[in-house]
Formats: sequence, C-alpha cells, structure tokens
Amino acid sequence: MQPYFFPYLGYFQLLHSCDVFVFFDNVNYINRGWINRNQFTWSGELKMFTVPLSGASQNRLINEISMLDGQWTKSFFKSLEMNYRKSPGYDRLIQPLREVIGDGDGKIADLNQRTTMWCAELLGLETKFLVSSVDFPQVTGVGKDRIMGICKALSAEGYHNAIGGVELYDRASFLEDGVQLRFVEMGDLSFENKYASILDLLMNHDLNLLREEVKNYRLV
Repeated sequence: MQPYFFPYLGYFQLLHSCDVFVFFDNVNYINRGWINRNQFTWSGELKMFTVPLSGASQNRLINEISMLDGQWTKSFFKSLEMNYRKSPGYDRLIQPLREVIGDGDGKIADLNQRTTMWCAELLGLETKFLVSSVDFPQVTGVGKDRIMGICKALSAEGYHNAIGGVELYDRASFLEDGVQLRFVEMGDLSFENKYASILDLLMNHDLNLLREEVKNYRLV
C-alpha cells in the first residue's frame, strides 16, 4: 500500500488484518490522491489539508518527491489548535505529534511512513512494517506482478487489500500463484466521519474506543 498522509481508519484496519505490511514507496506518485493530503473535521465540516510538494509528478516515484519546505507545519499546527484544542485527545497528542512530524521537510514518503507507524502504535497494532524500496529492491514489475514478487519473497500465503481493490485484482489469478486474496471491508462504526483522517479521530474520540473500532471490519 502506498504511504498516505494520516490515512483514514480503514487503512489501519488493513494494518490490523496483516502480520506484515509493506509500504509501496517506489511506485508512481498519484496526483490528487492521499499521499500528501487528507480530510479533517474543521469548523464542523470535512475540509482538506494539503502538504505542498516540490516537483510532484505522476512520472516520478513517491520516494523521490520532497515536501516543498517546512513552512506548511505552521498552518497545520495552527489549524489543529483552532479546531481541536478543546477535543479530548489534543493535550495528550499535540507534543508527540510535533516530535514525529519534525521540521516538516524531506521526503513525503518518509513522513507518511513515520506518522503511520506512530498512529499504529497508538492504536495498539503490532504489525511488522517493511518498505518496498529498502526491503525488496530486487522486485520489479507493476500491479499484480510486483505484489506477487513481494509475496513470494515473504513466503506469504495471503495478500490483503483495501475494499477498493476489488475492481483491480482477480482472486483466481492470485490463487493460481498460491496466494489467497482478501479485501478489508469496514464495519458499521459508532461515530460519523469515518472517512476523515485518523488524526481527526484520535483527536475527537476516546483511544480505547478507536482500539476497538480498528477491529470492526470483515475480510471478504
């Protein structure tokens, strides 16, 4: 899965479903995707925050793309203060969040991997994280061929994807290669805005509740 900017809860349900999770950082960047932006509940509405990038292009790999500079962190943390300072998670999370984000410069893939692992730890997930460019540099190809190359390198018996992958991948072709393909479908959650950034949920909801809701899915 590509490294996303504070992705929604379903991404973490995918993490929960796996023993090993691989960040696909050496695949092409997606314009207007979730690599450098996400939705937050600000002023009572879902609003998008975007991290500015330098030279972003669908012809470049995600791990080649840098954040424009660290100035975006000023507006980001100001928005967090304005919209979450009275939320139950704000005081507990804001300083550790500043530390994990750091200066807000460097590669967007590194930031996303670091913040995703931080959020996963908060949610009590014990998934092992790997990075495709670091741990599987020998695996090439695109789409299913690349996924199977990593599955074989890991001796994996199964591969899990987000529910949107139903339209992209064929179960039978995976089974022919000895891998069971399954998809993570989110259950009925106990709160609204389930597609907001995980950071939005961490600010607004009890952590124990989120640790239960991250398990609220089924594999189909």
